[in-house]
Amino acid sequence: MNAKIGVAALLCLWLSRVLPACGQGLKVGDRLPPAFWQMPLEVAGGKPSIRLREDGGQLILLDFWATWCGPCIRSLSSLDSLQREFGPRLLVLPVSSDPPEKTLAFMAKRKLGLPPVAANDSLNAWFPHRYIPHYVWIHGGAVAAITGSGAVSRRAVGQLLDGGGAGLSTKDDRTDFDHRRPLFLEGNAGDGSQVKYHSLLSGPIAGLNRMQSVPGEGATGLHSRIFAINCTVPELYRMALGAALSLPANRIVLQVSEPPGPVRQGKKGSLAAMEKEDTYCYELLVPPQTAGRIRAHMLADLDRYLGLRGGMEERPVDCYELRAGRPLGSSGAAPEANIYDPRASRIRIVNRPITVLAEYLNNHLPRYVIDSTGLKAPVDLSLPNMERAGFDLLEKSLRAYGLRLVPVKRTLPVLVIRDGAGAEP
Repeated sequence: MNAKIGVAALLCLWLSRVLPACGQGLKVGDRLPPAFWQMPLEVAGGKPSIRLREDGGQLILLDFWATWCGPCIRSLSSLDSLQREFGPRLLVLPVSSDPPEKTLAFMAKRKLGLPPVAANDSLNAWFPHRYIPHYVWIHGGAVAAITGSGAVSRRAVGQLLDGGGAGLSTKDDRTDFDHRRPLFLEGNAGDGSQVKYHSLLSGPIAGLNRMQSVPGEGATGLHSRIFAINCTVPELYRMALGAALSLPANRIVLQVSEPPGPVRQGKKGSLAAMEKEDTYCYELLVPPQTAGRIRAHMLADLDRYLGLRGGMEERPVDCYELRAGRPLGSSGAAPEANIYDPRASRIRIVNRPITVLAEYLNNHLPRYVIDSTGLKAPVDLSLPNMERAGFDLLEKSLRAYGLRLVPVKRTLPVLVIRDGAGAEP
């Protein structure tokens, strides 16, 4: 019996009870509407219904309870004793949603003299709650208090009846929570403003451009949020490793088997598609911390969510060295570079450092380009756009400026993404 009551007590603490909605319900200090006083309350066992009176001197105590609730059961004897002690100055009404015959048998077995009232939609709507026991104290035609287990005592009842405040803490159940849905999604149990840690990975969001917000490799200070919208797996790992801008695609190695892992199930096509087309959204919210630590959180999330393992490794890499046969200069015009414009027929680099050319080449060539020109001053260059022209035409145009791409092999840090140890096929 004790074990059953113990389990029931736990149920009282977490069991959700979805109740009819009626505005926000009545709060402490609200006056009861006329409909409350006119409503007949059904009493189990065929006894005459009860119609409450708006009697300023009487304290009405509504006790929402159930036969399976351990704390409710333990309180009933105390409530019965209080009713006998205070007589007509107090009216205790146990309100239950259990079948009337079950409630009546339960009360009779324990020889309780309280009238078992059947819950109805109106009571539930006026006094919405999620957890029981739930006590509503009505005095002077208004809601004097709303409390939970342990608040009802001889002292509190006496203070209210004598016109003083009982100093009771208000029980305020969240009735906007649905345990079947994720927390805070579409307002489920609030707007999420109290979240301390939050990590999310989703598929792409239509109608949004690709974007990233992450503290870079040299970032200082504390950070609490990073996010990525519609980014590929390599892009996400570059962010997590602090190399979002400095690491081009030609220094990323994919060692991922097919078919893909559990989160990536349903992604069609080859590894090339995974590298360029399959996109995700990621967000991380944490208490303020350093850039390195927040990126470490992101890296661990990606490994866990995607069933992969990403990290930087030193490897021999086939590269090009960009070499200069002569000095280059600039006209001194306003700085300009259209290296990210795929529609341009020619790439114009005006009064910008030679590293801008290396950045452009690394975004278009399969080999990593190392700037070995030694040029420090800004340069002016006009080259065919590799979105429209081939490698041979590019080499010819570079030679006109005394520039060459020389094949070499160098040991460089590269991003390696491989199947995780626990990845499912």
